Amino acid sequence: MMAPPAGPLRSAAGAQLLRDWIEAAAERHPDKPYICSVDDGRTITFGELRRLTRQIATFLRGRGIGANDRIALLSGNSIAHLGCYLGVMAYGATICTIHVEMNRRHLDNILARLAPRLVLHQGGLGLDDLLAQVSAPRLALGAWHRPAKGTFFAGVADCRPSDAALWSVDPKDDAVIFFTSGTSAAPKGVVLTFREHLSNIVPTADGFGITGDDRIYDFRSFNWASAQLFGALVPLCRGATLLMGRKFSASRYFDHIRTHGATVAAGNPTVINMLLNASEGTGRAAVPTLRFITSSSAPLLPEEWRRFEARFGIPIAQGYGSSETGWIAANPGPARRFGTVGRPLPYHDLAITDADGRRLPRGVTGHVEIGGFADNDYRHLAEDGTIRVTSRGRIRTGDIGFVDADGFLHLTGREKELIIRGGVNISPLEIDGVLMREPEVAEVATIGVPDRIWGEEVVSYVVLRPQAQRAADDILRAARAQLPEFKAPKRIIACGELPKTARGKLDRRALLEQWKQTEAAQGRAAHATQGDISMSSSISVHPQLSHCGIYVRDIGRQVDFYTRILGLVLSDRGVSSRLGTELAFLTAAGEHHHQLALISGRRPQDGTTVNQLSFKVADLDQLKEMFRRARDAGVREIRQVNHGNALSFYFADPEDNGVEVYMDTPWYVPQPHGAPIDLTLSNDEIMAQAERHCRATPGFMPLEAWKADLEGRLAHAN
Repeated sequence: MMAPPAGPLRSAAGAQLLRDWIEAAAERHPDKPYICSVDDGRTITFGELRRLTRQIATFLRGRGIGANDRIALLSGNSIAHLGCYLGVMAYGATICTIHVEMNRRHLDNILARLAPRLVLHQGGLGLDDLLAQVSAPRLALGAWHRPAKGTFFAGVADCRPSDAALWSVDPKDDAVIFFTSGTSAAPKGVVLTFREHLSNIVPTADGFGITGDDRIYDFRSFNWASAQLFGALVPLCRGATLLMGRKFSASRYFDHIRTHGATVAAGNPTVINMLLNASEGTGRAAVPTLRFITSSSAPLLPEEWRRFEARFGIPIAQGYGSSETGWIAANPGPARRFGTVGRPLPYHDLAITDADGRRLPRGVTGHVEIGGFADNDYRHLAEDGTIRVTSRGRIRTGDIGFVDADGFLHLTGREKELIIRGGVNISPLEIDGVLMREPEVAEVATIGVPDRIWGEEVVSYVVLRPQAQRAADDILRAARAQLPEFKAPKRIIACGELPKTARGKLDRRALLEQWKQTEAAQGRAAHATQGDISMSSSISVHPQLSHCGIYVRDIGRQVDFYTRILGLVLSDRGVSSRLGTELAFLTAAGEHHHQLALISGRRPQDGTTVNQLSFKVADLDQLKEMFRRARDAGVREIRQVNHGNALSFYFADPEDNGVEVYMDTPWYVPQPHGAPIDLTLSNDEIMAQAERHCRATPGFMPLEAWKADLEGRLAHAN
């Protein structure tokens, strides 16, 4: 067994500091849970963590892994994930955490840039073809407590615990590389030393007021800095407990907090908004152990902040940080300063500067700049795999703000033009690059436009080439096939030209102002032409066949068949007030309320009977255009319905088969549900009436909140 060296390295923020935290926690509370998985109830104690990290050290030493050697980890939230993350760092090598879902399109690029010595991956991610092309050794991660043969943790389990750490590791050696959610066309690889990564932990714990008695609930991805620092390392250094969630679930958020006695819960503005709309009956009394909820990743609007605290009586402590620098500021729990991101962590030496880098006095707005280590290099992994220094000594965060007289930081804007959708950074350049692959597109510009749920939504403007054979809707479908759902444009708008600056550069800010003016003008025009549904004949509508409904004799038996045999999930069930028949709605995908509707009423003598064919359109303009076409074609008995989660109209084809054309709404109400609508009204009036009706319906919530809950149920079912 090797003894640690004497001298300053032991107290410096190197790998030894992490080993000290693990050792201290295991000595004080060997049987205390360090991590508890709220999804399956499994735990790992501090004593078990100490043994596991020592076994990982033996395993890595046996493979000849040294300082700055990279271990790529492709995995979702689990005890195995964090055990590997901590074990590699405690040994002294470099752990590279990769969010597979967000970066799937870029995985070949990421792995080529990393050139890892070892690749560890979670099973069931569909990466076999990609991993087969990687030259480095590859191992399935496996379960840490009961590993299958041939997995990483099976190899670790065969190793004796030892102090086989790399004592030669310097605090300036690389500790972690992680990839952002898209702050550039390809995800940025942020490279942090042990000093950068671990020096952030104690100040963050102090800033939020975390103690060893806390139980921190965090569902965010532990592939990214915010959760790694606050959710994993802060409780480790304090001897607190992490309550880990696999993903966010609006319906189970407060239940997890209550069941597991959480004292602090992680959040972000999108989560806050979803909880506001989905948790009417929950209050402080229902979660008596909870001290506060954090909010980070994007600015929280003061209106939403006040509304949340007024409804639930639970304080929100907003914080602020970045991938390159860790947490920068933190609010002290319940003693938070409203409307701020807290006090800057002292070691960062935060300053507000003018354009030339001169420090500004308190109360004056300028650029946010930090520089806790005078000799520090801020680095990223370039496209060619080399490490590039982006700043030395001090770095601007890209945000604009000021520090008030009491030392609290206020953020007022950001320099860059990133789209922040639900707290996730989306690069307009990446979207532009995908759209420019389409031969019909001559120019493109993507912007973020205001959205009530996500903060910002993605909209792209395109200039089409002369004689283009496809319309904007066709290009939108092509883009959605190539991009993750969270990055895909909500709309693509064809225009004659894009705004440019005097120097000929694309002016995205001018484009956003143009979008706002157009939206306002369309709203005024819609009110001025109330009752007129005539649309331009240039509207291109291609309804997508979406789902089907069938009449059944025994609805209970059919529900059992489709859920038990085919793996669908029951999303709603009830009795139609119009038909008097029972309906069951089933789906296999979180983005669809239902893909199959079962309708009771089929008689024993009836043959196979189709209830309806349903076609989906993109928006209200297209729905009204289809309504106009049906009406102009002489179709009679058109029934217009607000289902809450959709606006529809129904009619019969020439052989009396039922046909539905519908568009999704951003809301959910329990199904079946139907109320009349009038598609001859203006867009604003239709949507306003529909929203008022939905909000007055018991069980109403934003669609994204319902989707998050359904995805949790689908994951549990699988």
